[in-house]
Amino acid sequence: MAVNQSHTENRRKAYIPYGESILNQCNDVDLSFPEHPSGSSLFHGTKRGTLLLTSYRVIFMTSHSISDPMLSFMMPFDLMSNCSLEQPLFAPIYIQGTVQAAPDGGWEGQATFKLSFRKGGAIKFFQLMMKAASAARYAPPPTGYAPPPAGYAPPPAGYAPPPARYAPPPTGYAPPPAGYAPPPAGYAPPPAGYEAPPPGYAPPPAGYALPPAGYEAPPPGYEAPPPGYEAPPLGYEAPPSGNRTGSHSFVAAQPDGYAASLPSTSSPQHHSPPSKN
Repeated sequence: MAVNQSHTENRRKAYIPYGESILNQCNDVDLSFPEHPSGSSLFHGTKRGTLLLTSYRVIFMTSHSISDPMLSFMMPFDLMSNCSLEQPLFAPIYIQGTVQAAPDGGWEGQATFKLSFRKGGAIKFFQLMMKAASAARYAPPPTGYAPPPAGYAPPPAGYAPPPARYAPPPTGYAPPPAGYAPPPAGYAPPPAGYEAPPPGYAPPPAGYALPPAGYEAPPPGYEAPPPGYEAPPLGYEAPPSGNRTGSHSFVAAQPDGYAASLPSTSSPQHHSPPSKN
C-alpha cells in the first residue's frame, strides 16, 4: 500500500498506472483504519472521498475540499488479505481487510482498513474486486510501474490522442534536426499516390519560389533538358504563333542601324533583258 502517491497535482483526478483500466467507481465512501501503525498521523480519523477499482488495485481519493494529511491511498491486490463484505442492520454496508505497506510507499508495517459505502454499491464493488484480484494472479501488472515523478500534472488543454489509423514511425526514423519548425499555415499532406523522390534528389536552391498561379504540370512524355542546358535570358519571350519551323520567309540579320529590306508584295519585280544596240 502507498500513501499520497496516486493523485494528480490538483487532487481532482487519480493517477491510473499505464496499462490499467477503471472497473468501478463509488462516491461518498468513508475510509477508516481500526488498527494502524502507532506514531503516524496519516491513519487517524475518517476520510471521505471517491473509491476506484482498477484491474490491479484499489485507489481511494480523499475529497479535495477536505483538509487531511492523507490525500490518496492505494492498495494493490497482492498486498491485501482477509477481505470480507459486512452487512450490518443499522449501518452502511462496508468492506474490511488487512493491507501491507508497499516498498517506498510512505509508511511501514500493516493496517486494518474499513470502507463504508454511504450511498450503496458495496456488493457490486466487492464482487468485481474479487474477480479482478483472481484474474491478476495470472496476469501481473506491467513491469516498470512506479509512482509519477515530481511535478507530474495532467496533459495541457487541447491535448487529444492521435487520429484513427495513426501508426508509429518506420524503423530508422529519427527526430528532426535542431532548428526544425512546423510547416507553414495552409500546409497539407501530399495527394494519394504520392511517392518519395528518386535517389539523388536534393532540395531547390536558396531563393527558390513557388510557381505562379495557374501553373500546370508539363504534358505526358515531357523529359528533363539535357545536361548543360541553361535557362533563356531574363526578358525572353516566346515567338508569335505564326512563326513556325520550316517557314520559307525569313530575314537575315542586319548590323546595328540598318533595317531589313524585303521586296514589295504589292507589285511584282520584273527584270527586262538588256537592249541590243
